[in-house]
This record gives sequence, C-alpha cells and structure tokens, in this order.
Amino acid sequence: MTQHRDPSDIEEDLKARGLWDLVEEVAKSRYLLTDELLGRGRLAAICLARFELWSKLRERTGWGTPQLGLMLGVDHSTILAGVKRHAKLQK
Repeated sequence: MTQHRDPSDIEEDLKARGLWDLVEEVAKSRYLLTDELLGRGRLAAICLARFELWSKLRERTGWGTPQLGLMLGVDHSTILAGVKRHAKLQK
C-alpha cells in the first residue's frame, strides 16, 4: 500500500524535477486549484483532471506507474487505471 503524501510535499518534488508546469497547466485548463488536483478529492471533474495530469507526467518523464505512485502518494494500480481511462476518453 502506498503512503499518502501531503500536497505541499508533492509540490516540492514536482518543482524540484521541473514538472510543476504540468500541474499548473492542467489545473488552469480545468478551472481547478493545484491543491485540488494533488489532493484526494473524488469529484468526477477532479478525477478526470488528475487522470490527465498522470498521463502527461508519464509521457514527459517516461516513468512507470510505480515511480509515479511513489512520488504522488498514490497506488500504482490507481495511476494505471487513471491513465487508461484518460486514453479511452481521448478516443
């Protein structure tokens, strides 16, 4: 089980890796706050935006779902399901 991480810790890691721009881009395009995007909210609009973010992070970094899961404090299978759902919705 993956340990939940505080959004401020996630923000620090993403900024250090030069990935924060993706978070801001997705949040702005979906009219959300970055804390909502990195939080645990389960509203459909937030979840769909989060799936988009995970897909973009995976595409830019080339990381697998376990690596993303550790950084974001989310189980890797949740990230995999979200990335698949985002891809399906883009068709």
